[in-house]
Amino acid sequence: MNIYYKTLLKKTDSELENILLNKEKYLPDAIYAAESILNNRKNGIEAPQEVLSVKKSPRESEKALSLEKKSFLTDNPNAPQLYTRSTIMIFSVFFGVIFGTALMVYNLKQTHNKRGIIFVLTFGILYFILLSIIADILNSAFFVVLILNSFGGAILTGIFWSKYIGKEFKHRRKSWIYAALISLAITSCLLLLMLWAN
Repeated sequence: MNIYYKTLLKKTDSELENILLNKEKYLPDAIYAAESILNNRKNGIEAPQEVLSVKKSPRESEKALSLEKKSFLTDNPNAPQLYTRSTIMIFSVFFGVIFGTALMVYNLKQTHNKRGIIFVLTFGILYFILLSIIADILNSAFFVVLILNSFGGAILTGIFWSKYIGKEFKHRRKSWIYAALISLAITSCLLLLMLWAN
């Protein structure tokens, strides 16, 4: 049984039609399930009883949920390589929101979203300035900076990703190693300059 069938049964006709209008964002199994459900509804056919009554074990449910969460990742060579939301979040928290912004801007460049680049870049710069002011007032309290970095990262990976990329936009996972090396190098240089200035 298609793992998306039971989940999509809860969707309205308009939601299912929206999936069919944006096929490039969904996996073939999800598209097939949406088409089947819509056709059944139009023909007055009820969902198979085994779909409505079947109960999965906790392990099976967890596995299906995991697959659904990662359904936006693909091996299709034609799909763009993007930094994942978790990568952007980690960089934002530990290196700073400005680094998470750089990764997000890269993603938007790969998806040819110029409008998104302007908004995200503006947000990153303003957030960095605001965070610098707050950190200076609070004498660079580490836990406060960490919380604010987490909040900024959540905005990047939640609001901006959903608005300009789409939660289920299919893409290949881009390696974070090169970006991490650059971020470490920049952060190290900044720390050395701060120590030298003091």
